[in-house]
Amino acid sequence: MFEAIQKWSDMMKVDPPTAIAGSELATDDKMFLPMPTSVVTWAGVLHAVEHLDAFVKFFTTSQIAYPTAYYSLLRSALIGGASALWVIGPDDPLLRQRRALTIAVDDLRHQRKSGKPAREFAEDATIDRQMELIDKRLAEAIEAAERAGMENAAKADRWQLQTTDIIEAAAGYLPKESAIKMSAAALLLWHTQSQIAHSAPSARLQSVNRDSYYRAADGTLVGRSVLDLDTLLLALSAAVLYVNQAITLFRQRAGVNAS
Repeated sequence: MFEAIQKWSDMMKVDPPTAIAGSELATDDKMFLPMPTSVVTWAGVLHAVEHLDAFVKFFTTSQIAYPTAYYSLLRSALIGGASALWVIGPDDPLLRQRRALTIAVDDLRHQRKSGKPAREFAEDATIDRQMELIDKRLAEAIEAAERAGMENAAKADRWQLQTTDIIEAAAGYLPKESAIKMSAAALLLWHTQSQIAHSAPSARLQSVNRDSYYRAADGTLVGRSVLDLDTLLLALSAAVLYVNQAITLFRQRAGVNAS
């Protein structure tokens, strides 16, 4: 897996593959040119690979078995890979376009939310101009959603994107021998990694070696957190599988030969 991640990392340092004219992906891109399907998909891949590469370098050079820190990187990689595969996976072009639009709208909504606090640091009208452009793009995305026949398109600026649903649905586009098992594994990892990301007490307790418990001088029960390598490997495998399939299907739909 480390070799594959290194190959992908090197791939991210050059221009991304461009959809060939007449390809499935080139047609998908026409639905919403400000944030086309290819860009939405490749952004997820790039996000995933960056975090996988950081994980490999951190894990192989730190020589420290952090009980939970590695999962923050793998969680981000899983999100990126699953999002990309969720968009590029369907054979139905309209479904691919709708899903890319869903992510584009969610992205624009979050950009707009960041505008208010950003104004506190702006010394000119730059933020206001950016907000105007975001509102314009959001209106265009809603128009595209209406053209795509999406339900509640007029209320697209209030759509809620559910990452858990994306991870589960994206597993359906993995190779059949991996899909069922990895769907359950990825969801389990997603929920446990979310507990870690949100500093849930249970996440720390689950990492404690049961044989390490002892009573401190004041009677407090104390235990030692450890890194479970089997679980870490499963989390890494899940992210790698999603990314690999997303890249494979991206190239296929873009009409680009694998390399």
